[in-house]
Formats: sequence, structure tokens, C-alpha cells
Amino acid sequence: MKVLIIGAGEVGYHLASHLAGERQDVVVLDREPRALKRVQDELDVQTVLGSGSNPDHLKAAGIESIRMVIAVTDSDEVNVVACLVATRLARPGTVRIARIREESLASAAEKTHPDLLGIDRVIHPEKLTAEKIVKLLPIPAACDLLEFEGGKVQVLGLKVDGSSPLAGKKLHEVPRTSQQEHDRILYGAILRHGQVIIPRGDTTIVPGDTLYAVIRPHQLDVLLRTAAGHPARRVRHVIVAGGTPVASFLARSLAASGIKCKMILPDEKLCEAAAAQMNGVVVLHGESTDRNLLEQEFVGDADAFVGVGRDDEENILSALLARQLGVARNIVVTRKASYISLLKVVGVDVVISPRLVAVSSILGYIRRGRVVQGASLGESAEALEYEVPEHSPLVASPLKQLSIPRDALIVAVVRQGEPFVPGGKDHIEPGDRVLVFALRSAIPAIENSLGVRRKRLGER
Repeated sequence: MKVLIIGAGEVGYHLASHLAGERQDVVVLDREPRALKRVQDELDVQTVLGSGSNPDHLKAAGIESIRMVIAVTDSDEVNVVACLVATRLARPGTVRIARIREESLASAAEKTHPDLLGIDRVIHPEKLTAEKIVKLLPIPAACDLLEFEGGKVQVLGLKVDGSSPLAGKKLHEVPRTSQQEHDRILYGAILRHGQVIIPRGDTTIVPGDTLYAVIRPHQLDVLLRTAAGHPARRVRHVIVAGGTPVASFLARSLAASGIKCKMILPDEKLCEAAAAQMNGVVVLHGESTDRNLLEQEFVGDADAFVGVGRDDEENILSALLARQLGVARNIVVTRKASYISLLKVVGVDVVISPRLVAVSSILGYIRRGRVVQGASLGESAEALEYEVPEHSPLVASPLKQLSIPRDALIVAVVRQGEPFVPGGKDHIEPGDRVLVFALRSAIPAIENSLGVRRKRLGER
């Protein structure tokens, strides 16, 4: 399968890294030599210098034989034009995906038939990021959230501190959350010092760990009482700092949900425009790092502070200042994926990269039906959802008799649309979907053990 990625920035680089790791035939096109050099130096992919909106450059990248075009440059217009040109030059049935950040253009593209703009799937990272923040806000201790099967299965990343009831316990010592085997909560991965561990019963949970729990929505309060000592809480007051599209989406979503929202903007004209457009949002003119302003607005009484401006360093500093002033929870949105692991140890509760959110969304779309990948289990592990074929070894024997790689774990099964946590005596049936946590190094072995194949990119 040949894939053309247009744009060698953070999104394009991480997409190329994932797909090249799966031995896909990847071509990366970009007009910036420096961005291409990073790809050339670190990844086993073909690179072409040129513009995604230039038909000649697309031909040089082999557009006629491409089966999937993923346009993820920083220019919405280039991404749209690239997909349009691909419609004319690529073979019929080629899948076309475009990242579009401008709200009105993204909305129009989503409502337009693919044949008109040449786009099969629109990825709107700012909107996806805002939606993820809204889902995380009411969940104390949660720093990450993945959803499978339309939200029927959730994977929560929980930050373990010294006060957590789980700190110092081995996994087999964690209290059972249900007497029913299939209704229990499973802890499937631990992120520790930047490395992912697939735990066993004798693995000890230590302060500083991020613990990934697999639950169904009705188990959320039980999980939080067990792992954090308190249930989900109602969010009443949030401060959003920054004049970005993510900030606008977030502020509007919060206000529409009846949550008191204050928005801090450094530019007076932006303030005037935001005040006129956002009903129910209090818009303040000032710097988010201004301690006096934050004290005057009683930031310490807020349920959460979200730093989501255009400057990463200012987002970080303002979030840390808000924490010093007593805010219950702080969240930072960053464009630099390399900051994520660092910020989680210096006092930031949640760190989100819109670019990595976009990567996860794209990977989930192109693998739908066979494999769904969550890229948030650290740099070395993945959450993979497989459809079990009739010939799978899973069908023949109970799970406890199967040879599952040590660095992989079956954490959930979905049968006829209903999820459950399997036990050692359970058999898997053909057509089931199994959710697996695995280190990347163990993925070929787990796929061999399960007797499953990856769905080909673009296969419908």
C-alpha cells in the first residue's frame, strides 16, 4: 500500500513514523528542506521536495499510484487543493484526508460531498482537542482519555500521587470493584518515567505513575473512588487563557453546558470580537501570566485553568502560576509533543497536543474495522482493537492456555456490541473485537498469537 503524506511537520512526521513502522510504502512531500531532512534522517520513507498544491510536484511523488493521500500541512488551502488535485490525478478509490483548522471551512468540507472538494475525511484538531478537554474536566486525576466502540469502552490515564489509595499496592492487592468477573475494572498499562509497562499481578504501583484503566462509563465513579479516593465532580467555573481556535471552541462548549467561563485574551481587538461572539463567556483583556489579574479574578477558586494560547511557554507559566494560586486543576495545550512527558512532572495535570490528537484521529479512521490505535500510551506502546477471524487461536482455547506475549495484554472484549473484561476461563468467538495493550515491540507477536491481520490502509 502506497501512502502520500503532504506536510512534514509534527503531524506528518508522526504519521510517517507509525505507518513506516508497519512497513507501509510511505512518501512524504514538503516544501521545506529542513522538515524533510528530519524525516530522511530518522525514518525509512521516501521524500520529495515540493508543494502539495502543485500538480507537477504531486506527479513527482507518484500520485498516480498512491492509494491514500493525507494532507496535513499548516495551510488549509494547500490541504484542500492537494485533495482536489488528487481527485483528478490519482486512481479511482484513492482515500483523501485533509487537516483543516479554520472552523467555517472545516464545517463546509464536512457537509460537502467528497466528490466536490475531493475530501473523504476532514480532521479538525482544534475541535477534537476542545472536545477532549471538556470530557477530561470533570474527572479528577485523569490526564488522558481514549474511547473505543463509540465510547462504550473507555481507557482513562490516571495520575497516581502519594495520597492515592493505590500508591504502594501491588495490582493483585487492589480491591475488586465488582463480584462479577466480567464487570471488573482492569489496569492494563503503567506509564513510568516516560516508559510504558504492561503490568502483572505482582507489579507495584508507585507515586508518579500514570495508570491506564479500562472501564465502561457506568464504572467511572467506582474507579475514581478506588484509584483517587473521590468521585467525579461537577465543574462550575473554568478559566481559559488564550486567543486560539481551541480556546474559542472550548469557551463556547463550556458556556453552552452552563459552566461559568472566563476567557483571558492579550489583544484588545480580539477581546472585542470575542465578547461580541460568545454568549455567556466573560472576556478579560490582559496577560495570563499577570499575577495581579489572576488574583483579581479569583483564579484560585476555579475548578480548572486551561492555558491554550499561541505561545507554549506562556501557557506553561500561566498554568503553573494558577496552580500556585490554588486552582484545583491546570491543563496546558502545547504544539510541541516533546514537552508532554516533561510537563507532567513539573506541576501540570494534563498536557494535550492538538497535533497528536490529529494523528490519533487519522490513524483511527484509516484503520477502522480491523485496528483502532490510541497513540496516548506513551511513546512505546499502543492500544489496538482487533476483529477476531474464524481461524484465530483465540477461538480454540480459553485465554489462560494461550501463549500471549509478556508485553501484551487483552484488556477488553466486545461481543455483539457489548463490552466486557475477559477472565482466564473465557473463550473468544469469531467476530468478537478484542482490545489489546501492547508495547510496539510485541505487536507482531501478539498479532501472530491472535491469528489476525491488519486491515489494509484504505480498505473499506
